[in-house]
Amino acid sequence: MSDPSRHHYIPAFYLRQWATNGFLCEMRKIRGKIVVHSKSPDGTGWKKDLYKVEGVAPEFTQHFERVFMHMVDSGAAKAMRSFIGGNIDVPVTDRDAWIRFLLSLLFRNPEAVAEITGQVLTLYRESVQRLRENYDELRPP
Repeated sequence: MSDPSRHHYIPAFYLRQWATNGFLCEMRKIRGKIVVHSKSPDGTGWKKDLYKVEGVAPEFTQHFERVFMHMVDSGAAKAMRSFIGGNIDVPVTDRDAWIRFLLSLLFRNPEAVAEITGQVLTLYRESVQRLRENYDELRPP
């Protein structure tokens, strides 16, 4: 299986509940004009390689999307099916999965990912610089 490059910040499982005949209405502002498209839930709410990690071994570049986000979304999809099905006795694991999903929505959008990435890079560069400046004092005998 190849690594996914479409990283959904609004997961398709979540969007499907609003689809009519399998499609959603997507509105975008392009060159100052609002353009409306009909899209499937899989075809919207994503950005190419949004969670791709650069500078690591190739087998780990998509690890966050492939492992972590998959875990978050699959657990939330299961919980959502229980909620929509009217199940009032939802297991704690499903409720936890739903909360994890809701919290992920705060941080998984392109703007938040860019901000977090910038902050992490700044911290990394500052830490490396401090280590270089203080190496002689910090290194063990």
